[in-house]
Amino acid sequence: MRLKIFAPVLGFDQGQSFFGVPAVTVPILGFTVPEVALFKSVRHQGYAAIEMYTIDNPSGSFLARSPRAVGEAAYNQYALLILVNFNRDDLDGEGE
Repeated sequence: MRLKIFAPVLGFDQGQSFFGVPAVTVPILGFTVPEVALFKSVRHQGYAAIEMYTIDNPSGSFLARSPRAVGEAAYNQYALLILVNFNRDDLDGEGE
């Protein structure tokens, strides 16, 4: 027996959303100011399909085909800059 394995569908997709200040290189001084992201998301998606064919080796005749196996995966990254300002003290109020 011989097996022939095919991947008729194989692909990935990447998308990105960004709101903030990108990394910038200062021309004269040559240093880079880092990225400041108020919001950033990166999305990765992958798809795959596999089929397997069984063939008789001596005669070369087709015997069987497996059902198509389909798989997909997703991975997402998020960054959110939250600035919180608050004061806390144990001082008495005015005039007391």
